[in-house]
Amino acid sequence: MLNSKNKIIRDFTYPEIKDTDYVFGAQLVGKVIRENGDWRNYLPPQEEQRRNGVESSSCFIEASQHTLATILEEEFGLVDNNFSARFNLNFASASPQGGDPLKGAQTFRDYGLIPDLLLPFSDQIKSWEDFNSFIGGDKDECIKEGKEWRKVWNPKYGIVVRREMDVQTKYQRLKESLKSSPCPVSLYGEISGDTYIKKPEGVSDTHLVELVYIDENNIPYIWDTYPPFLKKLEPNYDFDFGMSWSMEKEEITQKKISIIQKLINLYQQLINLLKKNPSKEIMDNEVKTESISTPEPAKPKLTGKTEIDVTKGLPDEVIEFLLWAEVRGTIKDHDAYARGDNGTAYGCLQIRNLYLQDVNRYTKMNYQLAELLGNFRLSRWVTEQYMKMWLNPARLKRLPTVEEICRTHNGGVNGRNKTSTLAYWNSIKEKFGL
Repeated sequence: MLNSKNKIIRDFTYPEIKDTDYVFGAQLVGKVIRENGDWRNYLPPQEEQRRNGVESSSCFIEASQHTLATILEEEFGLVDNNFSARFNLNFASASPQGGDPLKGAQTFRDYGLIPDLLLPFSDQIKSWEDFNSFIGGDKDECIKEGKEWRKVWNPKYGIVVRREMDVQTKYQRLKESLKSSPCPVSLYGEISGDTYIKKPEGVSDTHLVELVYIDENNIPYIWDTYPPFLKKLEPNYDFDFGMSWSMEKEEITQKKISIIQKLINLYQQLINLLKKNPSKEIMDNEVKTESISTPEPAKPKLTGKTEIDVTKGLPDEVIEFLLWAEVRGTIKDHDAYARGDNGTAYGCLQIRNLYLQDVNRYTKMNYQLAELLGNFRLSRWVTEQYMKMWLNPARLKRLPTVEEICRTHNGGVNGRNKTSTLAYWNSIKEKFGL
C-alpha cells in the first residue's frame, strides 16, 4: 500500500483540448441512470497499476475503463468487467510518465476494449516497455477481439470540467454528470496515509481516478488504482479536469435490417399491385417475394448428461448452476466477495487454493485468492481453465457431461467419481429440474 507522505504519483498529462472535443452539457448529455449520483454499489474489480515493482503509468486509461465497467454493471447487468489497460495503452501515445486521457479515450472508440485475460499485467512484465507491448498475448487476436467488442458497444465521452473553471461551477457540473456516469477526474497524486492530501495551491494534477459519488458536504469518493481502492477526498477538492462517458448497445444487427428490408419490399409489391387493379391483379398475379429467414430454434435445455466441449469455455447455464450451488446467486446477482468454508473459499464460485494453484500452473499465471474477491470474470475464467485442464477430451477420451463438470468443481480433480459430490449435484438437479 502506498502510505508514506511525499510519494507523488505522476502519470496524468492535462489533455490537449480542441474545439472539436465534446463538452458535457452541449453535444454530450447522457441519460439519467443514477438519480442520486451514487455509483459505489457498482464498482469494478480492484486493479493495481503498480505490480512486481513495475509502474504501468496507466491511470489515464484505467480510470475511463473503470467508468465503463461501472456503467456496464449498473445499466446492462454485466458485472465485474476487467479490461486490459495494456491493450489501449499501446495505441495512446503513452510514455512512462503517463498520457493524455482524451487520447486514451479515443482508443476505446478506434480499437474497442478487450478482457484483461487476453493481455494481462502478468509476471512476464518486467518493465514499462514490456507493459506497453503485446508480450504474453496475440496482437492479431487482441485487435480482432477489440473490433468485435466495438461492433456491439458504442462508447462516447465528453469533457465535464476544465482547469479554468471555478470550484463551484465544477461541482455543479460534476454532480449533474454523476447522474449519467461516473467521472474520470484528475487530482494531485501526493499520498498521505490512506488517501491523497488536500491539494496545495499552485500545483497541477498528476493522477486520474474514477469519481463515483459526491456527498451532501461536497466530499468526493473515488475509485483508485492504488489501495485502499475506495477513498474519500477533502471537501470541495479542486479537480483540474473531469470527463464523462455514455454507452450504447448496437441492438439492430445486419440480419435484422435485412429481414426488415425484405418486408418493406413485400409491402411495396402489394401496394403496386393494388394500384394496378385492386380486384383482379391480386387474383391473377402471384406475389414474388424473397424468402425471409426464420429465427433460429431455441437451444435445447441442458440436462445432466449433456456433453460440453470445455475447450471452448462453459455455457452461461453451467455457470448459473455453479453460482446457485456456491452462493445462491446468478450471473446478474451474486455475492462477489463471498468467503466460505471458514474463509478458505473465495469469491462467487468459492474457489480454493489448490484449485487456483492448478490453474496457475496450467496457464503459467500467478493469481492470488484475494484477486477473486469482487471479480466475477476472473472467477469464471479460473473455473473454465480448471475444466480445460482436468476434463479436456484428450484426457477423458470423450466430452465431459454437465454433471461431471459440476461435481469436479465441487470435489476437485476426481470429484466426478466421488460419492461425496452427489449431494452437491443432486441439489443442482432438483433446483433446475435437470
